[in-house]
Amino acid sequence: MLEKVITIIPAKGNSSRVYRKNTKTVGGKSLVQLAIERSVGSRIGDVFVSTSDESIGRIAGNHPVGVVDRDESLNKDGKEVLDVCLDVINKVGCDYTTMILTLPTSPLSDKDDIIGAYKMFLDNYRKPVMSVSEFQGNPGLTMYKNAKGISYINPDMSLPEILDKYPNRYYRCNGAVYICDIQELIRTKTFISDDLLVYLLSDYNGVDVDTYFDLRIANFLWRERNESL
Repeated sequence: MLEKVITIIPAKGNSSRVYRKNTKTVGGKSLVQLAIERSVGSRIGDVFVSTSDESIGRIAGNHPVGVVDRDESLNKDGKEVLDVCLDVINKVGCDYTTMILTLPTSPLSDKDDIIGAYKMFLDNYRKPVMSVSEFQGNPGLTMYKNAKGISYINPDMSLPEILDKYPNRYYRCNGAVYICDIQELIRTKTFISDDLLVYLLSDYNGVDVDTYFDLRIANFLWRERNESL
């Protein structure tokens, strides 16, 4: 079967924690523009932006990408990115064989991350690939809030026991790149599988913008890198 790739950029107009997050800027460019530029720059397949927002549609219209009108039901908080991807695949046609997903919330990621992850995908018999960043700290030492106050997730374990139970390096999904076989995605309807491969990004490239503070960090890092060139 001839390989045909679709890159999907989900970009709704608003978000719960950062007002109109996808139009916020890092280095003078909106998050959605940065996602479009790295996707187009990778020169891998066709790029589509999923949105129902007019201003985001206009941003996308300045680039060689398609725009898929997103159903309003998919803009609600709690809706999965998976649902958005399946909606795009259903609307643009099923002759694509591979999906690349990149989120606007990874503004410091670049085209080389997409190219590298795609190479890993092809070199490993089309096993799904997810970009990750290293988790800072030991997850066994995290805490949570309950009715009584703050508790460790392992309250009855000593520090040596926790370090023994969690001896490995741990990772978090950063949203920069996810690649999979489309027919497998349609069949399983999940991004997570036993054969999932991880593509490790640097701390810089893996910055994930979920809050206003994250946005300030991303801009600070961008200025620090670009002003030193």
